[in-house]
Amino acid sequence: GLTEEVQIATDQFGVPIITTASHLDGFRALGYVTARDRLFQMDLLRRRSAGRLSEIFGDSMVAVDMEQRILGFERVARETAQRLPVAQWEVLAAYADGVNSAMEGMSVAPFEFLVLGYRPQRWRIEDSLLIVLSMFQDQSNSAGEERMLSVMEQALPPEVYQFLTPMTDSYSQAVLGEEFSTDDYQV
Repeated sequence: GLTEEVQIATDQFGVPIITTASHLDGFRALGYVTARDRLFQMDLLRRRSAGRLSEIFGDSMVAVDMEQRILGFERVARETAQRLPVAQWEVLAAYADGVNSAMEGMSVAPFEFLVLGYRPQRWRIEDSLLIVLSMFQDQSNSAGEERMLSVMEQALPPEVYQFLTPMTDSYSQAVLGEEFSTDDYQV
């Protein structure tokens, strides 16, 4: 489904670099590389958001699925997809084309699918919206974590609190090209 030449390279960190003259072909390529590298995670996120984890994990996930279905994210994603401006709909359609192209080109499914004994369904435009809703849910459900941090801050000496809840870590500093010092983490 490409209309222009697309080049996909990978940098030293394993990050795909997509080069193309066509905006939509860029999204097709993005869908392709994302599915190539993360298809199982993508499928889990859309299933979680839609309340469909028990289909692959069994009865242990029924309660989680019921909570998700009450939220109605699958309906919200479907209705949102139908109301998108044409340009946004085309972007998500191009991305879905890329995901589906990657799935169709896999002679063997990623090992997680083999272990669980199923093949993922085709990617739909609303599946990308389901993932956005899942991310929104993850970012919004932090009340328990925030309460825990407040209790820790009030109960612990400041040095201990700062040690247990650093603003950064060695991984983040390495990615940002910053020097990491263990002095920042001594109590």
